[in-house]
Amino acid sequence: DFSNSGNNWISLNLLHRVFYRFIIKFLYKKIDKIFYITPEGGYFLNRFYKIPYKYMDLLPLGADTDCINGLKKQSSKSSVRTKYNINKSDFVIFTGGKLNKIKKTSLVIELVNNLKNSSVHLFIIGESFDEDYDSELKNLANKNPRIHFTGWVGSNEIYKFMLISDVAIFPYSQSVLWQQCIVAGLPLIVGSGPGIDANYLNRNNNIFILNEKEIN
Repeated sequence: DFSNSGNNWISLNLLHRVFYRFIIKFLYKKIDKIFYITPEGGYFLNRFYKIPYKYMDLLPLGADTDCINGLKKQSSKSSVRTKYNINKSDFVIFTGGKLNKIKKTSLVIELVNNLKNSSVHLFIIGESFDEDYDSELKNLANKNPRIHFTGWVGSNEIYKFMLISDVAIFPYSQSVLWQQCIVAGLPLIVGSGPGIDANYLNRNNNIFILNEKEIN
């Protein structure tokens, strides 16, 4: 969709409108159904690949429910909290993903720094492929002992961090972590904007959706 594709003339007109569209048309008769994982992705396919909506369905990304339910039965919550010196009554915020400037992770770090509350912790799962931006985020955290940079963790390990958290905050840019957090039982605070809208996931009103002007 427009949040990660077709951001310049060459990508939009040569890659999508010509090259990829030609491949899809060649294979079209062999395909029974095309799934798009976000509403914006469906719009992109319809507009630039000319695929009718009647041949497509929305299929949101999901999470490993068996793994999550298994971890809930274990004592993984207490072991993770002990490792990071987090009390049972402390409030834990989750965020992360492939960290880049569009995700606005810096705002979550600033939030925790500004709260100056010793019972609030932040887990940042993942890292940036841009070393300068990675350093920028860590400098912003200013060695705050309540802000924990874990780097990349295994697919099962990531659920352990979700299960000890109280809320997940993603200021901007969609990620499969949204769906994983929902399945883990976390309420979400997410930012919306052009090509980014979480309403299709908000089945039980557990997502607080901020418009662009509210993301600060």
